[in-house]
Amino acid sequence: MKRIIPICFVCMCLLLVLVSGCTENNGNTQSQFLSAQDLLEDQQMTMNYSGGILHTKMDYESFNVGDTMFIRDVISDMSARKNITSITFDVNYTYPMTNVTLTTLVFQFDGDLTNTYTMGDTVEITLTVNHTTYTNETKGMSTDMEVFKEGWNQTYFENLMKSFFNTNFFCQIFPQSVISKVD
Repeated sequence: MKRIIPICFVCMCLLLVLVSGCTENNGNTQSQFLSAQDLLEDQQMTMNYSGGILHTKMDYESFNVGDTMFIRDVISDMSARKNITSITFDVNYTYPMTNVTLTTLVFQFDGDLTNTYTMGDTVEITLTVNHTTYTNETKGMSTDMEVFKEGWNQTYFENLMKSFFNTNFFCQIFPQSVISKVD
């Protein structure tokens, strides 16, 4: 039981930025505009514990692999450190499984974007839904989720998950090419 709580925390962190869509495309891709709040509200997560392994499935209700999301919202805060820019959006979302409430959603981008964007700017982040899985029986977890194709690094993710009990932060780093200012 003590292992399930940290696993649930990691799963919630993954939901913040990584996960999306149903697992089949059927050749019909779609595009849709969302706010950061909408992004969180469209998430689905199921968990079940069997055979000593916590199985987690994370996706979005409205998207499939190959679909494009346009996340359009107002920057509430931003900072740059070590050539990574964190852009924050205000949300008010409570995860149904844990009752943990988020008041911000943070996206991280490669490079310093503080001279390009400022607080109060409306930006659009264009992302494509992709799919990944990860199983680590030693850590007692199996994850089936959809992620954003842009900036995804499976090796980084697998190394992070192997040591996640010693890590308190996870975030996908997106390339600058996926963000633009909306006039």
